[in-house]
Amino acid sequence: MNGHNPEKARKRAGRRVNAVDVCIIIIAALAIAGAGLRLYTVKYGSLPGGAPKLENYAVSFLVSDIRETSADCFKPGTMFYVEQSSDVFGSLMDNVAVTPAELYIENERGEYILSYAVDDEDTGDDGRVDVRGTVLASGIMTDTGFLLDGNTYIAPNKTISIQSTEIVVNVLVTDISKID
Repeated sequence: MNGHNPEKARKRAGRRVNAVDVCIIIIAALAIAGAGLRLYTVKYGSLPGGAPKLENYAVSFLVSDIRETSADCFKPGTMFYVEQSSDVFGSLMDNVAVTPAELYIENERGEYILSYAVDDEDTGDDGRVDVRGTVLASGIMTDTGFLLDGNTYIAPNKTISIQSTEIVVNVLVTDISKID
């Protein structure tokens, strides 16, 4: 025997790291670092050491089917906050519209038709109303949506709960536009 053991040689060859393995490890490390950097910039709005640049936006919303007396809480200048995080939602602007609540009622043919809520004079109940308005908000627009106050993600057609000193309501975000 010449001292050559083929089984030992096979084991050593299987443990060898080649150039392809090194490339795969480097690519995986870069992918993880890139994902972490992306998450950080989405969450904080900038890289470490840089302050997020908050800009002013008009955030339009709809509050559906609330009591008419609750609509009185929507006065221009009122500050609203996101209920879950206490981030500033924004200051209510002057363009508040209160309209009778839109209701869809099924007719005798099974079709849904648009109707509007009215006051019930027999019981003295207030009518139901919809409130449309716009708040002046600060935030950052990203590829995935708007970060309210740099923290809370909102987008059109997203429902969030907001509060003021007088009321807590769910609002449907209808539009977000930059104010120049």
